Amino acid sequence: MKSYNTLRIIKKAITIYMLFCIVIECIAFPALENLFGCVVLLYGWLFISRTVLKVDFLYHYFIPFVAIFFYGICFFALPLGVTLIEGKPITFRFNVPYITFFNLMLNVTTIVLAFHTCRRIYKEGWLLGIWKKLGYFKVPTEAQIWAMAGAGIFALLYNITIQGTDMMDAENKGAWGQIMNQMTKFAILPIAMLFPKYYGRKNTAIPRTSLIVYFSFIIFLAIVTTKRTLMFTGIVSWGLMAFLVVLLENKKLFKTKTNILIIIGLYLVTGPVADLATAMILNRQSAYSSKAGETFTNIWKLYSDKEKLHNAYNMASLSNSDNGGDNFYAWSEYYVDNILLDRICNLRTQDLTLDYATKLGYDNSKMHRYAENFLMFQIPTPILDIFGYTTNKFDSNYTPGDLLSTEGLGLKNMYKGFRVAGDSGIGLYWMGYSYYIFAFFIYVLVFYFFSSLVSTKLQFIIPIPIIIALLKYMTYFNNSTGIFKSLNLILRNGMQDILLYVILFGVIRLIIRQK
Repeated sequence: MKSYNTLRIIKKAITIYMLFCIVIECIAFPALENLFGCVVLLYGWLFISRTVLKVDFLYHYFIPFVAIFFYGICFFALPLGVTLIEGKPITFRFNVPYITFFNLMLNVTTIVLAFHTCRRIYKEGWLLGIWKKLGYFKVPTEAQIWAMAGAGIFALLYNITIQGTDMMDAENKGAWGQIMNQMTKFAILPIAMLFPKYYGRKNTAIPRTSLIVYFSFIIFLAIVTTKRTLMFTGIVSWGLMAFLVVLLENKKLFKTKTNILIIIGLYLVTGPVADLATAMILNRQSAYSSKAGETFTNIWKLYSDKEKLHNAYNMASLSNSDNGGDNFYAWSEYYVDNILLDRICNLRTQDLTLDYATKLGYDNSKMHRYAENFLMFQIPTPILDIFGYTTNKFDSNYTPGDLLSTEGLGLKNMYKGFRVAGDSGIGLYWMGYSYYIFAFFIYVLVFYFFSSLVSTKLQFIIPIPIIIALLKYMTYFNNSTGIFKSLNLILRNGMQDILLYVILFGVIRLIIRQK
């Protein structure tokens, strides 16, 4: 008789769900491209499920496990069910379905092979040792966590004061403004106190009342400033960490209490939370010119009137001009109706990106220039000044999605709307099919770096910056800036995030001593 294994049960349930959806898909939408898509989605999930999703890998390669697990769920499992519920085929408004699914297969294969290569070469030694010497794994007291959260609130309030001014532009912020922008994430550090033993604290008491009051204040701030990221990062990171604890401790998943919490969580995410996110988006512009109380009232009124809310959202969606899905006169990422699910399981964006890249030509010279400018953008301005670099690097502060849409639509001026795009389309537009070889080596480095951020040798310790950033790792392979996200992580952001935390924590430790 096999022992109870929560992760194995989850994997089996997802596989059965996918097989059921594939049967329905083939009956309801009997087209060859849909069948090919179903085969690729099943291949991707089974490849991840059988070779990556193991409890031992969760312990030893915590962040890579999270990133790949949710890549499998978001891009291979979810699209089947979500599109069927809305009466759509998996290839809803695809232009190049065969190219899309072929490249999806190449992409997942590259990611999984990179993970296993990293697994064979990674040793918990020199890199993790550097983070330990810097103090990244030191265990903060409750008072120190609250103090760092206070610094995050200060940074958030500072950003609110410059909201709507030229100071919000990246090129005008300067070093101080950039630091303040990065420090806002520390406002949700107290979430880690819900999981004390996982960041190494011996006293496992949880200050629940203080946390409830504090996060009620955070949610209010997020609403009045329409900063959805602040609120949802906290909520999702808490929920994800709670789920990972179930896997780490092999807790029984299907208990009455657990089932109720899962149902409530799914209802909140797909209903009230999605509606609140929509109301915040639709009131974003008014937030720049109205007082906090007025913004909160406007959002609450729109949220409360469901008919008005959905009419406003539909009007906003129509203004983006979907054009029946040909994307010749506009860039449309619409795939499913739910605003949150449309962000995390959007295969149409993958198709859209590949369609544009194919029309514009792979290994494109304009993408080569973008890559050169991007690499220059990673170098701090003071260093560029020393070497006499006079070009304003912020002129190139746009995404690959912006470039693709600008070139594909024949726009005269560069569109700078930070559009997201699919990894494969971005890669092919830059390097052609040799991109996958390049991506393999980059992902090996990324997984190596990620693995070094969690200590597993003597004691399993997840530093508190990792706990509050789980949403970032969960959505690491989502549509965004493609391989450039990983290059940014390796060249600048990864080290920058660590240094910012250890410097702030070091200053707080000088002020608030451990007893």
